[in-house]
Amino acid sequence: MERRGGGAWAGRILAGTLSYFPVYFFFGMLVSPFVMPYYTDSSFGLVIPPFTVIVPLEVLRGLMYVACLFPLVAALYSDRRTTAAAIIGMLFIPGALLPLLADQGLPAPIIPFHLVEILADSVVYGYILAWLLGLKKEV
Repeated sequence: MERRGGGAWAGRILAGTLSYFPVYFFFGMLVSPFVMPYYTDSSFGLVIPPFTVIVPLEVLRGLMYVACLFPLVAALYSDRRTTAAAIIGMLFIPGALLPLLADQGLPAPIIPFHLVEILADSVVYGYILAWLLGLKKEV
């Protein structure tokens, strides 16, 4: 990667970790009017965990994403656009598209909403991570 000090990398890793939750929450709120009826109807068996569970869980998810994607970014050693595209693909395809298409536990009408939500998450978060973890200058 670039020649940045340990403190700079620690700050970037922390920022990448903490930036996932607002992105997740924002797009979750955008689709909530469409999916909330399924989560509030007990016949579907879906439950929204309390905020005290969601926040630490999504911060941990952000840390896991940064830890898993950091080697990919380092190996690419490419411009931010290419780095962002690789991160977006890694976040969305194995992280959302395949699991949601294979999951038979969710009601079919909410799957398209969650796919769009997670695609938007992946695009925004992918660009954030490409900016934080990628090269200082374009190649």
